[in-house]
Amino acid sequence: MSKHPTTSIFLDKYHPKADNTCAVSIRVTYNSKKRYYRTKYKLSPDNFEKLFAPKPRDSFKTTIAVLRASENKAIQIIDELKDRFTWSLFEKRFVTKTGDSENLIALLEERAKELRAEGRISTAVNYDCTLNSIKKFHTKDKLTLDELTVSYLNKYKKWMLQIGNSNTTTGMYLRNVRYLFNKAIEDGIVPKEIYPFGSKTNKCTIPTGRNIKKALPMTSIASIYHFIPETESQAKAKDFWLFSYLANGINVKDISLLKFKDIDGDSIRFERAKTKRENEDKPVTISIPITSDIKRIINKWGNKSQLSENYIFPILSIDLTAEEIYNKVQLFTSFINKHMKAIAKSLEIQASITTYVARHSFASVLKHSGKASQFEIGEALGHQNPKTTLNYLSSFEDEAKREMAKELTNFSKLKAV
Repeated sequence: MSKHPTTSIFLDKYHPKADNTCAVSIRVTYNSKKRYYRTKYKLSPDNFEKLFAPKPRDSFKTTIAVLRASENKAIQIIDELKDRFTWSLFEKRFVTKTGDSENLIALLEERAKELRAEGRISTAVNYDCTLNSIKKFHTKDKLTLDELTVSYLNKYKKWMLQIGNSNTTTGMYLRNVRYLFNKAIEDGIVPKEIYPFGSKTNKCTIPTGRNIKKALPMTSIASIYHFIPETESQAKAKDFWLFSYLANGINVKDISLLKFKDIDGDSIRFERAKTKRENEDKPVTISIPITSDIKRIINKWGNKSQLSENYIFPILSIDLTAEEIYNKVQLFTSFINKHMKAIAKSLEIQASITTYVARHSFASVLKHSGKASQFEIGEALGHQNPKTTLNYLSSFEDEAKREMAKELTNFSKLKAV
């Protein structure tokens, strides 16, 4: 009898359930003693045999992968302990209570809580939306990670699109699921062999939204600039839209967080809220020249008290929680977009003119001016990845394309030889 422990995947045929299924365990044998470590699986004897077929079906393929990963974990611990093996040392490392660590529903809830604790409310809301979507599709309180097969995820993806979700939303939710799956693999909760995502035909591919260019042509921007507002709300929305456009495409959250201490002579210098946490070791400062228009908007809509710690604009107040800041920013963004939509209607502009469009328009106009490189535009926007900047740079305006097309038929002016 060998003193070296051995392992196997074991089916307890001696204690069948009413439905003829039996518990599946990892069996460890040492000095003629056997201990059984139950897994979550219960299988009939016939299905248990199918696990070990040369090419098991999808569901069996996932099950055997999880079981082999669990057995391999036992083998690795045994090999590391060598002559120091004892049942207590082995079980201390092998028997881990995973609880909800395999349940996607619980993992999504936990991730949203973590993000809220970090003040990342927008991303937390994104995970909340993913959770609600998964719950509508799955309708059960538990969805284990090993149930997320390629087939299951493809069905979820198809369902998402059928109920009217865009590729962008579907991709966003699936990326959240992928993040949690990768983390579970990293933490040793599930084996990497059952990873269902990828670009291969036998994997679940994550859809991406079409990169629709959102920049306005200069003629539309000029119309907005010269528009005479009909109400004070329109005047306010227009000025904050122009502030975003003129101030390096700054978004509403960063506008809201600007403080008077960020004014440095004839410039505003700040760090983007979106990247501040990620770039603690190498902060990226954005510099905005204070033009006459920017100065006018600050004087008109800014706080009267210009103490260094005061916000430039009275959108937020001090001592707000991260959640309250998020809600107020969302509310103010909606206010701007609502009244800009009315302005667009008055000007007969067919395109959307949201705050997001203001940011894209800033980048696009600089690109077409020829006076700024892609690197300089990315720097002004606060991008660290050049690919992100490319997404902001719209293609040539239609009028420019028509002019280019004319050049292709200049030969029509020449006489045939």
